[in-house]
Amino acid sequence: MKIIYLIAGTGSYYCGACLRDHALIQGLRHHGHDVKIAPIYLPLVTDSPIDIESPIFLGGINMFLQQKFAVFRKTPKLIDKFLNMKWMLSLSSKLAGMTKPHDLGELTLSTLDIENGPQVKELEKLSCWLNNQTNVDAVFLSHTLLIGLAPTIKKLLNTKIFCSFQGEDSFLDSLPEKFANKCWQEISKRTGSVDEFISCSQFYKDVMQMRLEVSSDKIHVIYNSIDLSDYLKLQPRGGLNVLGYLSQFIPGKGVETVLKAFFKLKKDPFLQHLKLNLAGAEVPSSPGYFDKVRSIIAASEYASDIVITSNLTKEQKLDFLGNISILSVPVNYDEAFGLYIIEAMASSIPVVQPDRGAFPELIKATNGGVLYESGNMEAYVSTLKSVLLDKHKIQQLGKQGRASASELFDNKRMAEKVVNLISSY
Repeated sequence: MKIIYLIAGTGSYYCGACLRDHALIQGLRHHGHDVKIAPIYLPLVTDSPIDIESPIFLGGINMFLQQKFAVFRKTPKLIDKFLNMKWMLSLSSKLAGMTKPHDLGELTLSTLDIENGPQVKELEKLSCWLNNQTNVDAVFLSHTLLIGLAPTIKKLLNTKIFCSFQGEDSFLDSLPEKFANKCWQEISKRTGSVDEFISCSQFYKDVMQMRLEVSSDKIHVIYNSIDLSDYLKLQPRGGLNVLGYLSQFIPGKGVETVLKAFFKLKKDPFLQHLKLNLAGAEVPSSPGYFDKVRSIIAASEYASDIVITSNLTKEQKLDFLGNISILSVPVNYDEAFGLYIIEAMASSIPVVQPDRGAFPELIKATNGGVLYESGNMEAYVSTLKSVLLDKHKIQQLGKQGRASASELFDNKRMAEKVVNLISSY
């Protein structure tokens, strides 16, 4: 089959949605399918090489300038091309945190209604490229923030369109209220241009079905997956006494909660030698937060027992996972999935997660971790302690998690399910 995959890039940091999309494309290509990638907004950042033949469409700089200044809606191709250079876009992505919430809301809304918005010139560039693609069996949109493109794609290619649900609600709900409500409305209006939706979890299917009023039959649950081969090679190291955190450094992921719990655990005589390893991505939307976390660590009496690292390569991530006992990311919102869960489980690392979002579903499906009452610090500390002090339980949960991850979260199996879905229509 020939598939066109439109992926929104980040430009400067790893994100779970991008890694999942890349893993799916690898799986599809492994099965012999022709997948052409069209990056949207910003360059893709992946943890392994990726073959991309097309330019970046709806480049972030051009989109922003055309939103704010009418003169850029008529600039010649040479200027547009310069503003769309990868190094320019990567640089601009690091300044995303400087964008005012009003501007971000306005830009998101106009992108969803791009056929009628000030950036129609960018849509025409994508349309020209799509017109040169022949015999396309399916088009994939990496998430619903790209659904504004669906009506145009349907008109041009008259092919099946699939769109993923990957946790967009947290971003949309963070916009100023007047823009958030309008964005949800624009997405809902365009669901008819999408043939089928793919949700990363049953939990998130239920969330998006309710918010978009889409028929349940139109939403299919296919768990996010990655290439597990390197993770499955990691050998469990018994005897370690290290608590790990692996996610973005943003307030919602709960890194400060991990620190507070760690400080309490260190006062326990049985855990006085406990260490804490924090790793993840610095995100432009939370400027200065990584430095805030470092300052909290520096001011604590346990600074020498804490290691913090940002923007890890895949090799560094594997080394991180090979040197922790358990992983915990105590998010304070309803996470749609959590790719770090399967990275840990595939590495034989048990997880301790709050009983909210997709975590109860994932823990039940894998038996690779333990839940605690969300928002209850006492329960969180007690659960961490009970797991850390039970080496047999760590080994048992790690073994169960690895076996389940291998069965449920392999990217080649994810690709098979997607192919079966495409073939059924």
